[in-house]
Amino acid sequence: MKSFFIFFMMLGILIARENPFVLPASTQENVEQKADRVQELHYPFLTAIFYQDHFVIKTKDPLKKIFLLESPAKIVLDFKKRRSFYTKRVDLNSTLFEKFEMGAHRRYYRVAVSLKDRCKLKIKKRPQELLLFCK
Repeated sequence: MKSFFIFFMMLGILIARENPFVLPASTQENVEQKADRVQELHYPFLTAIFYQDHFVIKTKDPLKKIFLLESPAKIVLDFKKRRSFYTKRVDLNSTLFEKFEMGAHRRYYRVAVSLKDRCKLKIKKRPQELLLFCK
């Protein structure tokens, strides 16, 4: 009786999944993207992932403002959440991005990514994620 029950449980698990031997498409994309990663920065409320031609900011905090500075070339993002932390500065090992800086202000915190050269900015917004492409 016990082996019969286990057989039906395993059969139910196999039927519930489309194909247990193939990764879902979203997981396959993530595996491919991991190969292109240049650098990852993890903080309690924000994760920044840098690739060769773009970077991703993952956070639950709402975006207040985004703008591009010409001289020096920088992408600046303001997030509408009061946070208290010391300023973070990290040099990046990328061909396009030079430095990551994050600092707390009175009613928001700011993320600034210094660029090695000017670029055209293209932004894709997803839930709790921003993709910023630099061309």
